Amino acid sequence: MLDALGVDTKALRGTMTGVRGKGPKQKLGLYNEDMRAMFEEVTRVLKPGAQAAFVIGDATVDGSEFTTTAEMAEWAIATGLKLERTLPK
Repeated sequence: MLDALGVDTKALRGTMTGVRGKGPKQKLGLYNEDMRAMFEEVTRVLKPGAQAAFVIGDATVDGSEFTTTAEMAEWAIATGLKLERTLPK
């Protein structure tokens, strides 16, 4: 479908969060880098006093699940965001 819109899907796979890299270890490492960068960017662009909500869960890479939720909360806090609450699934 994206091809019909003129989107180069092969190029997109090389830049898209969660699918870049080769093998689970590299994919997870790149995914984690992207998530850290996202929290930093959200912190940068939020107006003072503004809020943001994130729905995050553990990462599944090539069929294997990796526990990343707690780490992501730590990364968000490290950028200056405040954790209000978590909702277990």
